[in-house]
Amino acid sequence: MDAAHAQLENQVKDIRARTSASKFNDPEENPEDVLRDLKAAKTRLYELEKHLSELNRCRQILVGTSSGAPGAPGYDLELVNKTRLYLELKFDIWRHKDNIQRTIDDWKSTQFKKVWSFL
Repeated sequence: MDAAHAQLENQVKDIRARTSASKFNDPEENPEDVLRDLKAAKTRLYELEKHLSELNRCRQILVGTSSGAPGAPGYDLELVNKTRLYLELKFDIWRHKDNIQRTIDDWKSTQFKKVWSFL
């Protein structure tokens, strides 16, 4: 069980490392590509979180404490929680950048006409 937890935790660390790469920090990258990759990373992270939570619950059962009891022995899921927050924030930033870029592109393509005749 500990080996499975370590393997899943390494996969979480890998997701964090991959999404910290320059592609995800370069504002010149295509936002649609970055958002697609971040969404895939978030989906994979949620799957890993589900498996880690299940392992945590099993460990608590095997040790003999009730799930959710204060101080119950289990695995530390803080890395998963921080990585989830990191991915959600990064996803929101890129989505916001994409929306801004689309708004600017729309504005640039708008034809203006004179409103006042004296100008």
